[in-house]
Amino acid sequence: MTALFHATYDEVFRHCLGMTRERQAALDLADEAFVAIIEQWPKLRRQGVRRQTAWLKAVCRKKAVDRFRQRSAAQARVGAVWLEYYRVPRTPEQVVVRQKTLELIWQRMRSMPAQPYQVIWRCWGLGMSTSEVAGELGIAEVTVRSHRFHALKWLRERGVEDLFCLLKDTDIGDLTEDERREA
Repeated sequence: MTALFHATYDEVFRHCLGMTRERQAALDLADEAFVAIIEQWPKLRRQGVRRQTAWLKAVCRKKAVDRFRQRSAAQARVGAVWLEYYRVPRTPEQVVVRQKTLELIWQRMRSMPAQPYQVIWRCWGLGMSTSEVAGELGIAEVTVRSHRFHALKWLRERGVEDLFCLLKDTDIGDLTEDERREA
């Protein structure tokens, strides 16, 4: 197994990098493929290195497609959540106020520790449940709840909660059915 890893990791990583165009995503995919081969090693150990490498690349392709689908579903959820919670501004002044407020929120959220940020983004931004976030991040549900609690506390200490209230309370009226379809 170790010999296979040393002989094929660079090739598998380059394959992943070609699919994702992102170094970290490629590293993650390659690592996941090698974790998967551990589970299948009794079946694959008698195969040749070329066949094992092909199997690793196939796993990488499948995992890349899964990630793409998850990202597409997440983006669709973002749009739905955005329409549900934040109405589209109608005047130039409202657009400017909304943009400046969102800039302030994201500036403050970007300085949040990485794990709580990932949790709060998925909960708020994507509208995911605790169990969905736990499954996607590979952590326990109780850990998700803890990160969410600490993220909210962190945001409250920095006044971000007031900014969200400003976004929700801006008097911009309800969307008509036509406006919902356009957005």
